[in-house]
Amino acid sequence: MGYITDLPPAAVRLIGQGKKPTVRYYDKGMEATDQWYVPFGLLTPFLRAVGGVVESIGGLMNRVVPLRFAEFPSCIAYDCQTDYVGWDAAAGTFKGAMARIAYRTPPYPVDGTDAFMTIGTQAQNFPINAPAGLLSGAGGRVSSDGGGTVGGMTFRIELHKLASFDPASYSAIGTVVNQNAWRGFAPGTVKFEGPSGTRTVSFNGVATWEASLPFQVRFVPWNYFWTDGGTLEEVTYNGSFYYPKVDFASVFGF
Repeated sequence: MGYITDLPPAAVRLIGQGKKPTVRYYDKGMEATDQWYVPFGLLTPFLRAVGGVVESIGGLMNRVVPLRFAEFPSCIAYDCQTDYVGWDAAAGTFKGAMARIAYRTPPYPVDGTDAFMTIGTQAQNFPINAPAGLLSGAGGRVSSDGGGTVGGMTFRIELHKLASFDPASYSAIGTVVNQNAWRGFAPGTVKFEGPSGTRTVSFNGVATWEASLPFQVRFVPWNYFWTDGGTLEEVTYNGSFYYPKVDFASVFGF
């Protein structure tokens, strides 16, 4: 979505008479512009379509897709300047507006059906110490400290241009691990740490969210602990896993 077919049909892209699309390539990607004539009564829906069409991407998320540049869909709109034209004295209003839209490639891919995201990682070692509550709930099988650390990383996904974001829904998930292989990581090795988000408003009043989902990846699954026999084993806590397992693809939508 986010294509010119989402604009009001009466809007006209101007080509010729000195008004034509422009494209510039530079070290950070591409910029482009084009110009439109918009009947005055359609200016509001035109601007909203430029700012973003809501598209479902599964899980808890919908993304906002700004208008894409027709010839290069990787460029999305970030600015729109309008000049009113043609005063209609009888109606007491303008007849239309000339709209100049500016596009650029964002710092995240806009193809495919995933959320618009950037990903950051950093190597980190984690201890395999058992949480205090697990010691009393695992039937005496868990050692308080088997010693040593195991490799892993912090893994943070930044989500851009979400149509809505409910931190409470993500917080209700709790501290969980991936039930299935997810984004190249083995089952049980990715632990969700809880969400954060910021609501923003785009240039034409379309509200979007920027959200952050932090994870910790431990190359030994998070429900493995040292046992009293000196071995690393997957153990349960009062009959359940200490870190519940959920299908991350279903929960997060990617």
